Amino acid sequence: MVLLYVNNKEILVLDNLSWKVLPLNKRKTLEFRYAFNSKSSYIIKNNSLVKEKKIKRVEVIKLNNILLEK
Repeated sequence: MVLLYVNNKEILVLDNLSWKVLPLNKRKTLEFRYAFNSKSSYIIKNNSLVKEKKIKRVEVIKLNNILLEK
């Protein structure tokens, strides 16, 4: 799993398998499938975000717990 961080129009990638933070353009092998923020989740289809559904706070907590277990 990776975390993307946008800073001054630059996208940085933090990968759970590496200690390095790299610009997105250096990570050619990444395949984006899902994206989410605190309000909605998205599926990535044809290089665009498709809104899937609103996320309830309870779901965010459940997702966080699942990620912490791994």
